[in-house]
Amino acid sequence: MCGVALKELYIKKLSLPPTERRRLTRNQIYQYIYKAPGCSKQEIADSLNFSMPTVHQNLNELTQAGLVRIDGVGESTGGRRPLQLTINENAHFFCRNFCHRRSFSDHCCEPPAG
Repeated sequence: MCGVALKELYIKKLSLPPTERRRLTRNQIYQYIYKAPGCSKQEIADSLNFSMPTVHQNLNELTQAGLVRIDGVGESTGGRRPLQLTINENAHFFCRNFCHRRSFSDHCCEPPAG
């Protein structure tokens, strides 16, 4: 994503109500794990430019909801060995298709409440 588009997305996200921003953040983390199974919390934080507390809190929510699970332990790079995260393939979720500016993509989302 280019710098201008990233800045526009950031400004747009700030204009949303806090609950909507939290939902978008949680969905971005879920989508990242979906596309990069076996990733660590640090990889998510670095790639999405989120703080570690933000990633940690959202992963706790996704894990408690049964959407994400720990898949193993990665190699140590000098410190604590990172937990590898993956999508719980037994979880039920739905995907929506979006068409935006001539590009088509699928977005996996949290399950509907209730």
